[in-house]
Amino acid sequence: MYIAKSILAFNFVFVVIVLKAVNTIYIVLNFILIVVSSCIFLMYYEVEFLAFVILLLYVGAILVLFLFIVMLLNLNSFISIKNTSLFFLDSNFMFIVIALKTILVLWSCH
Repeated sequence: MYIAKSILAFNFVFVVIVLKAVNTIYIVLNFILIVVSSCIFLMYYEVEFLAFVILLLYVGAILVLFLFIVMLLNLNSFISIKNTSLFFLDSNFMFIVIALKTILVLWSCH
């Protein structure tokens, strides 16, 4: 049980990093870590087939494609956000929602 909670805690940390990151490459890399930690969580509960399918589909194909597209676009030269207060307000709201959901899931496992 403690292993599952620690895996969920790592997953929560990666989600927070994705919500707070500004650089798109860091977002994609942390999203890969989210999928990998979710697959480890599924393997802990002996759902190996679903874990491997998710790992092959998302990390092996889709997220690597996103990573190469983001690296090829060189988005740092196009980013000029003048009004970032709305962006940070939205990300803080999503952080609070995900934090509350994670706390409820961990509380219900108790």
